Amino acid sequence: MIAEYERVKIAGRLITQSDLHIGSGEREILEDDKTKYYQGICLDFEQQAYLPATSLRGMLARFARILIETKQMSPQDYQTLFGFSNPHHQDGQAGCLRVYDARLSEPLAQKYYRTHASIDPVTGTAQAHKLFTLASVPGDTTFSATFELDRIESRLLDVFMGLLASWNGSAQSALGSGRSKGRGRLSWQRDTIRTLSKEQLQNWLKNESATVLDDSVYTTVKTDDDPPAALSNLPHICLNLHPEHRFLINDPEAVKAAEIQAENEEGSHAADLISMITPKGYAMIPATSLRGWLRARVQKILSTCQITQNTQDEILAQLFGNAERQGLIYIDDAIAAHPIDYQTQYFNAVDRFTGGVADGALYSVEAADNKTLTTTISLPDATRLNTKEYHAHKALLLLAARDILEGELQLGWGKARGYGQFSVEILNNDNIINDWDTLKSKLENYPLQDWIDALQALKNKENTHA
Repeated sequence: MIAEYERVKIAGRLITQSDLHIGSGEREILEDDKTKYYQGICLDFEQQAYLPATSLRGMLARFARILIETKQMSPQDYQTLFGFSNPHHQDGQAGCLRVYDARLSEPLAQKYYRTHASIDPVTGTAQAHKLFTLASVPGDTTFSATFELDRIESRLLDVFMGLLASWNGSAQSALGSGRSKGRGRLSWQRDTIRTLSKEQLQNWLKNESATVLDDSVYTTVKTDDDPPAALSNLPHICLNLHPEHRFLINDPEAVKAAEIQAENEEGSHAADLISMITPKGYAMIPATSLRGWLRARVQKILSTCQITQNTQDEILAQLFGNAERQGLIYIDDAIAAHPIDYQTQYFNAVDRFTGGVADGALYSVEAADNKTLTTTISLPDATRLNTKEYHAHKALLLLAARDILEGELQLGWGKARGYGQFSVEILNNDNIINDWDTLKSKLENYPLQDWIDALQALKNKENTHA
């Protein structure tokens, strides 16, 4: 390869589209409650959050490996960018890419915590003793990022810009923990590209008065057009969720903040349950709730097909992950297009013995109104599967889609009170699919029977071994 540029410097911004947690490995005590702990995040010497260069580089390398698997990038280009080594530590080579830590554009005024609950896949409710708190960077936070490339040709520079553009706010662009649960979404905004030619470098070296190779020596590339995101064609679907009534996914942190405010305002009363919102005030359903419902539905389908528990556990681990592996399915938070309009409602708890109102058990909830929310489900790593596994998994997701379209999606608190019931639309290019018959007609050119046969083969295979 003949290098067209001796060096390229790319500056831009990485903007969080959801909560982001890159753990420091430290468990720390909450400042306002010394009896509770939270998982800390990576902080610099000024105690401000940053994105480690190793995490950014690892994510770009992952994008590139997916492109290799899908035949969109050559292994040689990968090695040029990221380098390679061998088990004997001989004949290795450093890549031409240098990545720097991404720093906050504006310091965060205070630490941001988010409490999460693990969801029981059978009951669909929060598991006992499974509440945990993470320190996080909130959505709409901007980090300044810099990347440098040495001795690179323009063709490979375009490839690299496509990798950067793959940080597009979707599930595949997630960084840190909880990527398949809606956390860590990032979007990339380029600011400048500066290039240094061999001739410019030689002229600078000949200049005896020059001491620093600063930006004035470089040429700024003036272009508004970046290559398309390298991973834009990976499998994904978009869903519109239409609440048929109010819904409420409780946010313990919002309840805690409301209680503190109520203590400082005489005559004020905090709601006992408050629906979750984004940092910008938009109604949301966290990806953990959507993922928990989908996992429980897939498990129910497997049980109905009389698949043994061991095989169920393996399939669920492949799709949704476990402590040992990352799942294949990534789900975004479902977010409304408009700010939330809280609907306050009061309830009396009922005495389960008398059937009457329990004394002193009046409580209030602040639920979200019935505005449409949108989410995306994707399978960025589906290339890990062999054909039969992929067909079986597609059959499971197809049957889950049938259940969603037939009105089985219920989420959050108060399902017995009419809360949390959703109708769903699947967005397919310019088409809107809102019933099972329409979905089947859109898939008539796909080998649906092969998918079902692959699912049924899981049971037959177990019977054969038995």
